[in-house]
Order: sequence, then C-alpha cells, then structure tokens
Amino acid sequence: LLFDKIEMVGFHEFDSSLILVVIAILCVILGRFYFKGSQFYGKEKCKGRIYVVTGANSGIGKEIVRELNYRGAVVYMACRSKERGYSAIDDLVKLGCSADRLHILELDQSSFASVTAFVDKLQALTDKLDGIVLNAGVMYVPRYQLTNDGHEYIWQVNYLSTVLLCESLLPLLEKCRDEGRVVIVSSNAHIWINDLNIQSIDRRNYWNSVKAYGRSKLAQVMYTVARSAMLRREGYLVTINACHPGIINTPLFRQLPILGNSVFQSVLAPFLWYFLKNAKDGAQTPLYCLLSKELGGVSGKYFCELKQAEVNPLVDNSEARQALFDCTLEACNLVKDDKAVLRFQMNSTGLLLLTQRSSTLKIGIEFLLLKACQHVKGTLFISVHENLVRQLTTENIFNFVQHTYNASCSLDKSLDVRLMVDSFKRVGDCKRKLNPETCLLLDCDLSQLGDFFTSKERMHLPMQMVMLHFDKQLVDMSCLPTQMNTFCSMEKFSKAPQTLPMYKHIVLGGTFDRMHDGHKFLLTIALLLTKRRLTCGITCGSMLTKLIQPVKERCKIVEQFLADVDPSVRLDIVPIEDSFGPSIDDASMDCIVGSEETASGILRVNEKRKNKNLPELAAYAVSLLQVTQKNNVGKLSSSEARKQLLGSTLRPFKKLTLKSKSKPYIIGLTGGIASGKSKIAEYLNHWGACVIDCDKIGHQSYSPNTVVYEKLVNAFGKRIINRCTGEIDRGCLGKIVFSNPAALKELNEIVWPEILSLVKLQVDSVKERRKIVVIEAAVLIQAGWQNFVDEVWASFIPADEAVKRLVERNKLTEEDARRRLNAQLSNDEIIKNAHIVFCSLWHYDCTRMQALRICISILLRKHGVICGNALICDHSAQQFKILDLFKLINKSWDIII
Repeated sequence: LLFDKIEMVGFHEFDSSLILVVIAILCVILGRFYFKGSQFYGKEKCKGRIYVVTGANSGIGKEIVRELNYRGAVVYMACRSKERGYSAIDDLVKLGCSADRLHILELDQSSFASVTAFVDKLQALTDKLDGIVLNAGVMYVPRYQLTNDGHEYIWQVNYLSTVLLCESLLPLLEKCRDEGRVVIVSSNAHIWINDLNIQSIDRRNYWNSVKAYGRSKLAQVMYTVARSAMLRREGYLVTINACHPGIINTPLFRQLPILGNSVFQSVLAPFLWYFLKNAKDGAQTPLYCLLSKELGGVSGKYFCELKQAEVNPLVDNSEARQALFDCTLEACNLVKDDKAVLRFQMNSTGLLLLTQRSSTLKIGIEFLLLKACQHVKGTLFISVHENLVRQLTTENIFNFVQHTYNASCSLDKSLDVRLMVDSFKRVGDCKRKLNPETCLLLDCDLSQLGDFFTSKERMHLPMQMVMLHFDKQLVDMSCLPTQMNTFCSMEKFSKAPQTLPMYKHIVLGGTFDRMHDGHKFLLTIALLLTKRRLTCGITCGSMLTKLIQPVKERCKIVEQFLADVDPSVRLDIVPIEDSFGPSIDDASMDCIVGSEETASGILRVNEKRKNKNLPELAAYAVSLLQVTQKNNVGKLSSSEARKQLLGSTLRPFKKLTLKSKSKPYIIGLTGGIASGKSKIAEYLNHWGACVIDCDKIGHQSYSPNTVVYEKLVNAFGKRIINRCTGEIDRGCLGKIVFSNPAALKELNEIVWPEILSLVKLQVDSVKERRKIVVIEAAVLIQAGWQNFVDEVWASFIPADEAVKRLVERNKLTEEDARRRLNAQLSNDEIIKNAHIVFCSLWHYDCTRMQALRICISILLRKHGVICGNALICDHSAQQFKILDLFKLINKSWDIII
C-alpha cells in the first residue's frame, strides 16, 4: 500500500508521517523480539534420560517438561495437585507429547513430610536421574504465616524444601551415566537484598512480603555456590547452577496484589503480553543450564539470558555461605549417614508442650498428634504447661488422658506417646525433657513464647522448633461432650476422684506384654492417683504364651515408662506368680487400680485382705481403650497384640543378593500334626506359588523297587508290606516307629535324605516358571532342611487342641494322639527356629490374612516396593494372583508394573 501511494502521488508528495508509522511498527516488532529474550537452539537429544521438574503443571515448568518430552526424555512431574498435573498432561498430549513418558508425583514444598514422601516414591520408581529442575516456588503471600514445620512460608517453599529435595536426590543424580545436573530457578530479585539474618528469618518482625521473596532467592544462589564447591571436593559428578528465567507472565507473577484484580488484568493484558516473557521464552535459560553441552563441568554459577550473570555481593562471602549452609542443614534436619551422604532424619525424641485449652480437647489432641507424626519417629513426650494445668478440673485431666491415648492408638506405631504426669501434680518441671537434641513442638505462635518461657530459657531452646497450628475457632466448647467413661461404674468400685493425688500407696498388676497405649493409660491413671508410692506386679499371660516377652524385659519396660512420666513416685516393679502378689499382704497399700477386664480379680483381692484382717483397698476399674485402626476395631489388649505377631517377622531373613533374587524364593512350611499348615499351603498355591508336599514325596519314595523300599524292608521286615498291593503299609509302619524312638530314628535316617533329593529335583524343574516355592514338611526342622530354604514358616496350636483334632479327624484314641504329638518337636522348638509363626486357633480368614500379609512382604523384598498408596512391582510379579487380592482388599491403591 505504501508503494502504491508513492506511485500515485509521487515521492515528493508522500506524507512523511507514514514512514514514522512504519518505523514504529518495526520498532514494536523488534522490541517484542527483544523482550522475548535469548533462545536456546541446542539440538541435544534426551532419549533414555530421566528428569524431575518441580512446579510442572503450569508456567515455565510445564514448558520445560514439554521440551524434554519432545527430545525423548522420561519426566517425573512434581505437582502440588494430582488433578492439575493430569490436566497439564492432557494439554501436553494435545501439543504432541508422549503420555507414556510423563509421570505425576505429588509434592507440596510447604511440608517436609511431603518432600520426603515424594523422594521415597521417586526412589522406588527409578534408580538414577540425569537432571532435576527445581522450579516450584511462591512469589507473594498477603500475610505472614508459618508452615507446619515452623518456618516462614516463603522461606520454606522457595529455599528449605528446594535444598531438601536437592540433597535427597543427589544419590540418584550420581548414578547418571555422565554428569547429573541440578538447575535451581532463582531470580534477579536476590541482587537487591542487602541483609540475610538467618536467625531472624522465621520471625514476624523481620518479615516483609517483597523482601521475603528476595531473601529466599538470594539463599538459593548462595547455596548453589557453596554446595557445588563441596561436591567438587567430595568427587561428585554432579553440577548445580542457578538461573534467572526473566520476568514472565505466568500465574506466579499474577500473584502480585495489583494483578489479582480482574479489571487491572484486562487493562494491563496487552502491556503484560508485550513487555513480559511468555512461559516458553522463560524456559529457555533453565533448558540451557540443563541440556547445553557448553556447560559440561560448569557448576556453582548464576545464569541469565543464556550467559553468566552478576550476583549479590553476599554470594561471594564464603563465611556467610557456610553459615547459611550449616543453618539450612539444621533447619531441614539433614545429617550425614555412614557414607557421608546428607539424608533427612526424623527426630527420635520430641516434646509436645501444650499451652492452649483447646489442645486438651479430643479434636485438639487428635490433630496435634497427627501433625507430630510428621516430625518425630520415636518417643513423643507430652507436657501440659503449668498455666494451662490451673485451668483444668480433675475431670478435665482424666478426659484428656483418655483422649490422648485413644488418639495414639490410631497412629503409626513408630511413635511412642508418653504423657508426663508430674506436671498435673505441680511437682515437676513441664519442660524437664527439653534438651538440644529434642524437637520442641508447640501449639502456640513464636510470638507467644514469652508467656511460657523465661528469657533465660528462650536462649537455650533447641533449634528444632515446630509450630503445630490448630484452628481454635473450629472448636465450639459448648457443643463438645465433657463426660468420659474413664472409670467403670460398677458396684463396690470407687467413682472418679475429685482431687489429685489422693492415695499414698497404689498397687496394680498385669502381664504388660508388648507395651501398648492401653497399658500406658492404666499406668498413667494409677500415677495420677498416687502421692508417693506405686507397686506394679508383672504376671505371666495365658493366651499365645509362646510369643510373650520374658518377664525381666517386661519389668524393665514398665519401670522405664513410669520413671519417664513421673519421677516423683517411688516404684516397686515385681514379678508375681499368681493373680495377687503383694496386694494381699502389704498393709501400707490403700488403693488398687485395674482394667474393666480384671474387675473380678480386684474384688477378690479385697476378699483376701478381709480374710487376713487387712484394710480394704479403694478400688478403681479403668475402661479399656477402643482400637480404631484400619482392619482392627475393638478393645486394646496384649493378647490381641500377640495375635498381631502371627504372620509377622520374628527374626531376620537371609539377605537377598542379586544372584538370589534371580532364583526361586524357597519357603519351608512346617508345624506339628493337625496345626493347619496344609491350609496355609493351599492359600499359597492359589496365589501363584509352587507347593511341594514332602508327605506325598515320601509316599513316592516308599514305592516298590525303590532304594528306600528295599532299605525299609531290610530294617523293619516284611511285616510292613501290604500282602494285597505289595506296597509299604504306612499304618503298620507308624505303629512300630511311634512307639519306639530308636525305630523312628532309623526310619528318618533312611527316608529324609531321599525326600530332600527329590525336593531339589522338583525345585529345579519349576525354577524358570515359579518365583516362589513352598516346601511343606512336618519334619523340616528335625531333618535340618532349614538350611536349604530362604525362610521358615511354622504353624502351631496348643497340644490339647491338636489332640482334639487328631481324635476327630484321624479317629485315634486320645492316648495314641498324645503319643504322636510327643514324638514330634515341641511348639517351643518349632517357634524358636521359625521366621514367621501362624496359629490356626481362629477362623480360616484370620490365618488367610496373616499369610497374605507376609506374602506381600516377600513380594516387596523380591519384586517391588510400597510407596504411599501404590504397590510397585517388576514384570515377574505378574504371575502372582496375590496382586488381584491385594487390589481387592486395598481398593484405593494403585498397582504399578
């Protein structure tokens, strides 16, 4: 049009304003290209490579994923929401990406627990990484807030979790075939920060929304330089670089307050499009740092627009870098393992200090204990601050104790909850368990510390402090029940006391086998009631006594618990042979405490004391706690705990080597006669294992014209031959050997070696087709075959039950049945040699679930792992029907082959 105009009017008549328009248009176009920034045109291929990208469901993270996928890489997309992650995959597939090489893993960087769970899942899915792009972050939050880990929100999301991820994934990066790369997406905002007070970073008075972002980005760059130098010294083939992607028009940028308004967004949209990069342009520098061959071996640098850029002067301060790194390790709870690799370590001891009334309510303590599990794996002491104790009535205290141990029942058993009793009596320091190695968990803000700690105490608080924020507005005090059935309302039993403590010398007793929350609840109530002295008798149990802990061990565990929670009380822990112990002889005792299960025994104690002219004891029967764990609902008891041991590991297995993993896994299944081992073998056969019945093989070895046949006839004479069939009469042979130990020994020496030879041949014949082989043999231990198998499973029942079954099933007399039992190994000897123990006293489904549980553990050790709500297996595991059963039972779980 311009040239047509020139021809029509002549050059001299051409309006110069049009030239200016053309120049302006060209400038706009060139300006847009300028604001796009430098582009990465490298042709590096990524086929066979594995990468992790955080913040991958939108913005530059999504664009990085797209480019890596185009180049043939497998990408694990770390997203805060699975739904948004899968939505991003749908978008990427529409753009030509391959969905087979895109995988979603949940990651919330405001939680260390989420970060460690992410790492565990990733390590289960891959044994190496070629690179990670640490892109996830937050730019602006409207107000100061702390995470559940007790750190300022922006600081943890942008910096601490980034470091924790990087350190946790270094072992995978080191296994890269050439050079593992870490790219930390930072920002030029770090250049404008002139202070970084690490000790004050989590404090409200130090917080500023804009500066908080800049400080987190400065820390990222300082960490990059510090850690890369360490990695070079330690010989790691891993590089770490940080980069500024540019100012990008993404959801992260639109978090800024002025852009949160839809009107402003509409007005500013053209300007944002023109002056800011889009997500694809912003991804260029991170991609350059991740893929460019030019950067081979380059580490500890900061890049902008595909070239090295200037950094904040603080980055060059080596002392500041080291101080930041040391504080970061402590804040992230990273410690060096025996191979000098930094790993996240849960706190082994924690002190939960309660200061708020709402924390003693059922909903409050349940929430706090659930959060505490994310920080402590070991012993968690719970102490109530003296200011709060003054607000509680005696009834409140009993309710709180019951709420606490009821809530503890449903927690991970790796957390040992112990409620400190002396603080309720105001005779002990509520903070006595606090030391530098203890993680302090609080239900209040840092700003309130002055209300509960003196200035001197605050100077010595541990570095590991966690704020467990509980929204007290959710609790309507007037709507919550106040009455709990801590004590049973029965005739001749005392009602709940009105004051604490009340009695000088309290006695109680029990098996106290495998200390559980019910025991702790009972012992805590007894401690609350006593002023000076407590006597505890430790008895023997009756149910599943083969699995009970030694009495010395139980005494030690009970004494340690009592001393931990209330050192002000004098303790007498004594083993007792009967149901009474010292309770019927000691005149100084004035109270007895027991559970509702032992109520009748408590009354018998008072009857015995009355007969001896001793004063009756005040009697309290404490309610049993209710177990609310999945697949386990009912009363909490030691018998149930021992029952849970069935189908679990009693002693270590043989260590699986790479060579042994390629062979069939051999289980030796043994047990006494009529103990139910054949039923277990039936389950295993149905689930895909090869079952070899040694009893049937023994029958084959007895066949005419075999070596065993000839040896048996020579040893026991022709009387053992059935005249009609010519075969060995096993009934006749049994009568001879079961009544004569010498004859039984001779029979075994003839038959056992031959059976083992036939078993070995059968194992060899199925080793290509079956991954698990079960050798069912009643004589497994006597014959010494346990050395041939990988683990021993034993099924047992009490002797009286076995006699009953033999009489009913085999039509034997009781005398013959007992003779057969006496010729076998005792239950004690069988259990002593077993890795796994079953008891078939209960319904078939109970034994079936025990077998299922241990089968899954074998599957995991040999063929896969459990991560979160997923069972991840290799292809060889597909032969097991157990996978279908696992999916049926755990409907919300994924099975990944």
